[in-house]
Amino acid sequence: MRKLNFALVAVAALIISVFSFSCRPKDTYVSIQLDPSDSVVNLGPGQTYQVKVTLSPDAVNKGKVGEFKITVNSNDVVDTTYDSKSSVSYDFSYTVPEDAQIGSNITISFSATDARSGNTTIENVTINVISLSPEITKQTGITASFTSTNYENSEFIAQFNADGVNLVGEPQNGTGNNGDMTFVYQGSTYGNCILSPNNSYPDAYGEYNGQDYYYGSKNQTLFKKVTGLDFDNLTAEAIDSLDVTENEAGTIGSYGYGYKLVNEGDMFVFKTQDGRKGVLRVVELSNPNPGKNDTKLTATMKFDVIYQLPSASTK
Repeated sequence: MRKLNFALVAVAALIISVFSFSCRPKDTYVSIQLDPSDSVVNLGPGQTYQVKVTLSPDAVNKGKVGEFKITVNSNDVVDTTYDSKSSVSYDFSYTVPEDAQIGSNITISFSATDARSGNTTIENVTINVISLSPEITKQTGITASFTSTNYENSEFIAQFNADGVNLVGEPQNGTGNNGDMTFVYQGSTYGNCILSPNNSYPDAYGEYNGQDYYYGSKNQTLFKKVTGLDFDNLTAEAIDSLDVTENEAGTIGSYGYGYKLVNEGDMFVFKTQDGRKGVLRVVELSNPNPGKNDTKLTATMKFDVIYQLPSASTK
C-alpha cells in the first residue's frame, strides 16, 4: 500500500511539473523593423531624420507588443505602452540641432518590450553630424608676376583662375578667358589693383598697347574688402557664411568695379561667377621703381587664398 502511495505521489508531481512547464510563457520577443533600415546616417545641422517603426509580436507563441520607447543620446523622447497582439507602427522624426558640433554622433535607440515575457528588443541608429558647407581648399604663397610691354604706360596685368584644384596663373593675351580675378599695376595713380575680370580697364590697357587681352564673355567676380578675419583658421562653415551679395568695391576710374591702391595685409572676400566664395589675403607687393633707361618693368603680388571647390552652390 505504501508503495502505491509513493507511485501516486510521483505521478502527481510529474503531472504538475508538465502542466506548469506547458503554462509558462514562451520566450517571446517583439521584432522592430525600421524603414529606412540604415543603422548609420549622415546629416547636417538642421536636417531631419525620418523613420517608420513597425513593431511585430511573436504571433505563433502568442506574444504581445508592450512598452515602446525611443531615446536620443539616452534621453527619453517617446514612452508608450500598446498591449497589442497585432503589429503596430509609429512614425518618428528628429531634427539635428543647428548648434550640433560637426563630427559628433547622435544615437537614437528604439526599444520594444514583450508584454507576456518581459523580453526587450533594441535597435540603434547613429547619426553622424556632417558639414553642409562646400569643401574648401587653401593655397598659399601664390605669385602674380607680370612685365609691362610699354614703359610709358607702366601697366602690368595677370589673371588667376580658381579651378578647384589650384589657382592657376594665366596672363590674358588672347589665349584664354577663364579667370576669376585680375591683378593690375598702374604706377602711382592706381598702384596695385584687384579687379573683376569683366572690368573694362584691362581692355583699355590692351587697346593702348595694341594687344588683345580678352575675348568672348568675361567672368564677374564680386569683391568686398574686410578686416578682422582669422584667415589661418577659417573653416568651410565660416567661408560659406560670408556675405558677398553685391560688388562693394569702388570703381577704377570709369572702367568698373575693383579695388585700387591695394596694400600688403589687405583681405578681400570674393564670390566667383559660378557662385563659389573665398578669401584672398595680400602677403607681399613688389612695386616697380623704374630707372631712367628702363623699357620694361616687372611687378609682383604674392597672396594666399581660401576658396570653395566647384561643388559649391550659390548662396
